[in-house]
Amino acid sequence: MFAAFRPHFVALQDAATQSTTVHVFQANARYDLNRPVASADFSAARAPFAAQSPSLDPGGALAALTGSLCQSAQRHESGSRRYGGSR
Repeated sequence: MFAAFRPHFVALQDAATQSTTVHVFQANARYDLNRPVASADFSAARAPFAAQSPSLDPGGALAALTGSLCQSAQRHESGSRRYGGSR
């Protein structure tokens, strides 16, 4: 039974012997995981990517469309349960 796993064990053993790399990272004084991130610092860090990942306006058209679709799905589910429909 274990004969079928032999090629996989050999590949894992080869990968383990070749993976002797040590990664060293320098501490970055800009980020401290023990302190909360201020909103101004976060927005400054995200500024270069603002064009690629715009923020969602909670009162905008996309949020309204998503909300209406969710409400419609909830009404459909509650209606099918109420009248004995199957889902």
